[in-house]
Amino acid sequence: MRRTAGLVLVVAVVLAGCSGVLDGGSSETTGPSTANETTSGERLAPGLTDAGVVNASALVAAHESVLGNQSFTRTTNATARTANGSVLVDTSSVVRVGPPGEGLDSVVEQRGSATSVATGGVPAHREVWTDGGPVFVNNTYANGTTRYERLPADASGRSGAVSGGVEYALEAYGPANTSVNERRSNGSTRYVVTSDTNGTTTGAESSLRLVVDERGVIHELRTETSPAGNTSSPLVRTAAFSGVGTTEVPERPAWVGTAMNRTAPNGTTASG
Repeated sequence: MRRTAGLVLVVAVVLAGCSGVLDGGSSETTGPSTANETTSGERLAPGLTDAGVVNASALVAAHESVLGNQSFTRTTNATARTANGSVLVDTSSVVRVGPPGEGLDSVVEQRGSATSVATGGVPAHREVWTDGGPVFVNNTYANGTTRYERLPADASGRSGAVSGGVEYALEAYGPANTSVNERRSNGSTRYVVTSDTNGTTTGAESSLRLVVDERGVIHELRTETSPAGNTSSPLVRTAAFSGVGTTEVPERPAWVGTAMNRTAPNGTTASG
């Protein structure tokens, strides 16, 4: 069964810091390319046929398997406005991930009025760093307050960067209303999946654009959800995975030393 998340719920999740990996940036391919619609019904990648995503779990598992032991960079964005044009949500993040145990660095910027970003309920700026040990977090709020956290080792940092909310995003889009096109460039093959769905009960509409290679690595993912009644602009969420195997190991940011001194091993937090 298809399902389309309501805009208000999704915005709340984004601002709570659980936006996951949704979706797409620019293509990594360079040089001349060709695009041909696939028509043979063959399996193109794990969980993907020319009909579309037939098994989201298999596709995400393949994506995780490839990225699980390699470095990579993930870039995400989420944007939406209210009917009068004010910013409802505007969130961006860049996560640089080294091989397991060799460093993860994340920077998230959040703006908007859907929750209490402006009043300090949600961090306006959030940085996360770990080298395989404790996860240190630097939260800065709109009023200038800084709060540090120390979380248990591998507190879903790497696994969250690899997968996040990708599977949840894909579950809403089956083979119906889907097209798959093959794109070749410089000897590599990628598949561009586009799909849309209408909410039968909510009246909401959503669309998907996915770029995946033969291994199942998701290079780009973009979803757009429009609420029923046009009460706000569509919520657009994008994610891009790049630098697979070539992203340099992130160095420890200067603020981590302060976080180490101001937090205890039991995970207590302290204000800066």
